[in-house]
Amino acid sequence: MSARPRSAWIIALALACATSSPAETEDEATGEAKVLRALIDAAAWSATTPEDDPFAAHRPAEVDCGLAGWTVEGGILEIDTNYCDYVTLQQSSLVAVEVGDVIDLELGHFDLTAPAPTQAHYAVQLGEVVIWERELSIPRPGTVYRETITASQAFPAGAPVYVHLHNHGQNNYQLYRLDAEVRG
Repeated sequence: MSARPRSAWIIALALACATSSPAETEDEATGEAKVLRALIDAAAWSATTPEDDPFAAHRPAEVDCGLAGWTVEGGILEIDTNYCDYVTLQQSSLVAVEVGDVIDLELGHFDLTAPAPTQAHYAVQLGEVVIWERELSIPRPGTVYRETITASQAFPAGAPVYVHLHNHGQNNYQLYRLDAEVRG
């Protein structure tokens, strides 16, 4: 299977798995209703300044991230490293997360390539806590990561949410959704 059809299949699978409306469940321990709510608004991302970047230790002296470096289309954040070699994006969380709430994260990338083997760093942070992080060896096939994370601390609504990526090579990364199962 060539890279393009495989990549299209990965996107189609991720979109099919995405949820667009709150789904209610019940906390087994307390019997309380829990509802799956979006933690982010895909259209609300903005780039951090060097002073506000929690990943500043990774930041190169020169950052090349133009207007085409990251976009939102159909509710999906996409970062194109052909136009953006380093970025940390931020926004405020839409809902509060309590200890024990479940955070659902779905993100991915197309086939990763570079002129020579290298690494990418891909991370998601909520407040002061990195909730998901990967050092990705390049080259690497396209992948969708679907993670369930149990919150070990509380985060108020409005807590900062960060998506961070740096990469060498011409590659595409996506954030499909970041939701939390919170008390209804």
